Amino acid sequence: MSEINIFLEEGNIKGNNPANPGNPVSTVHPFKFLDSYTKEDRAIFFGREQELEDIYRKFYKSRILLVYGKSGTGKSSIVNCGLVSRIPPEDILIIHPHDAGIKGIKSGDFVNIYSERGETNMRVEISDIVKPGVIYTTFHFPEAGINFLTSNVGDEYTLTPEYKVVAVDFKKSLYGQFKRPECNNIQRSS
Repeated sequence: MSEINIFLEEGNIKGNNPANPGNPVSTVHPFKFLDSYTKEDRAIFFGREQELEDIYRKFYKSRILLVYGKSGTGKSSIVNCGLVSRIPPEDILIIHPHDAGIKGIKSGDFVNIYSERGETNMRVEISDIVKPGVIYTTFHFPEAGINFLTSNVGDEYTLTPEYKVVAVDFKKSLYGQFKRPECNNIQRSS
């Protein structure tokens, strides 16, 4: 009986193939032993899809997400590889499937969003994590211009903005992300 020699090299299993000596065994190894998975490991991170979906939904329903558990259970991996891989590198607008269907919008499309105060445009994700008639956006990136849609009122003592709820309308952008956000109420000094 032939023996297969296998060794670990930079996260991959490599070895000789006695059945075909000119074709060595090489496969990506999905287990990182004690190291946690990172965003770069997304292709080999699997088996926790339902848990990741639950965390992803909670991430968008709350301002703070606490992930806790016993040491070694994969908390860092599910956040740093699973959750971070699903968070877009830009602000997105989340629209319920019913509302998106009415306006002919698909995930990945850009929409123009309008309020009394201003307008902006952003990429869409269709999801039932919002209710019909309600849209939601992240506001991590200033260049998205979400504050142009809301008021500039804030608490003078804590320096925090008021709760960000505003009546808006939106429509599919025919040109993608083509213009900068605008604010209709900017007071310019002369």
